[in-house]
Amino acid sequence: MRGKSIVVIAYFCGRRITTTPSTTTVGFVGPVDDFIDWAFAYHSTQTRYQHYLLNHTAEVNGDEAHAETYYLFVGTDREPANHMTLSGGRYVDRVERRDGRWAIVDRVCVVEWNAESTNLITQEVLALLTDIRSATPRPQ
Repeated sequence: MRGKSIVVIAYFCGRRITTTPSTTTVGFVGPVDDFIDWAFAYHSTQTRYQHYLLNHTAEVNGDEAHAETYYLFVGTDREPANHMTLSGGRYVDRVERRDGRWAIVDRVCVVEWNAESTNLITQEVLALLTDIRSATPRPQ
C-alpha cells in the first residue's frame, strides 16, 4: 500500500481537516480527500521530506478520544536547490472507534513555527550513499 491509499485509512471518509495559516504557507480547510491531494501536490515541489511525530497524549472515553501530537517537518525544495523548509506544531484530533477501528474524525493542524535553512546533503552525497549501499553484501 503506497501513496494516498495509506494516508486515507487514518481518517473516516468525508471529514474536515483544518491547518492554520503561517507566515510562509497557506492554511487548508476542507475534506480529507482534498487535503491529501493538496499535501501530495505540495510534496511534489520537493526532492525529499521527513515528518517526525513527537510527544503524543490521548484522553480516551469509551469509543471517543481526544489526542494531541507534536510534529516536526523538514522538506528540501526543488527550487532553489537545497533550500529547506522546516515547520513545527501539533495535530489536535478527535478520534472515534467504529466497528472496532479507530480513525480521525476531526483534525486541526496548528502550525506553531516555520524556518528556512540550507540542506547540506547534495546530489553528490546522495550518489555516494547509493554507491555504498549497492556495494554492501546483503545477507542470504
